[in-house]
Amino acid sequence: MSAGALALRAALEADAESYWRINNHPSVRAVSFSTGSIPWPAHLEWFTKSLRDPNRYLFATVLSDQVIAVSRVDLTEDCGEISVAVNPDYHGRGIGLWTIVETGKAFFQTRPEVGWIRALVKADNQASQRVFEKAGYQLLSETSIHGQLTREYSLTATSESQK
Repeated sequence: MSAGALALRAALEADAESYWRINNHPSVRAVSFSTGSIPWPAHLEWFTKSLRDPNRYLFATVLSDQVIAVSRVDLTEDCGEISVAVNPDYHGRGIGLWTIVETGKAFFQTRPEVGWIRALVKADNQASQRVFEKAGYQLLSETSIHGQLTREYSLTATSESQK
C-alpha cells in the first residue's frame, strides 16, 4: 500500500507519540468532537488498549520513515467508523485524501464481511467534507453529535472495490 515514498501501515507501539502529537495539535482538536487537549498519560493508556482491541484498526501514513497522518477504523454493530488526522505541516498536499482511500482499502481487505464505512464530519468542517467526497464517500444524513451539527458519510465495500 504505497505511492512512491508514501505508505500506509498498521500502527505500532512506537507510533504512540506521533499519534498523540498529530491528534493533539490545536488545528486537529478544533475540528474534533472533543476539542480539549489530550493529556499524554490518558493518550498512552488509550493507544495501548487500542492496539490490542480486535474491533479497532489503527494505521499510520508514513513518508520517509516519518508518521505524517494517522487513521482509525472502529468496528461498530454494522459498519466501520473512520477517523483521520493529518500533521498540519502536510495539509493541502493530498495526504488526507490518500490516507482516507488507503485506510478504506486496508479495512475492507482485513474485514471483507463489513459492508460499509461511516465518516462523521462536523458540518462546519468543509475541508474534510470535500476530501471524503473526493474519496468516494456519499452524504447519508445530517445529525447532531454532542450538540454539534454533523454530516454522516458512507463508503460501501462495493463502491470502494470499483476504484
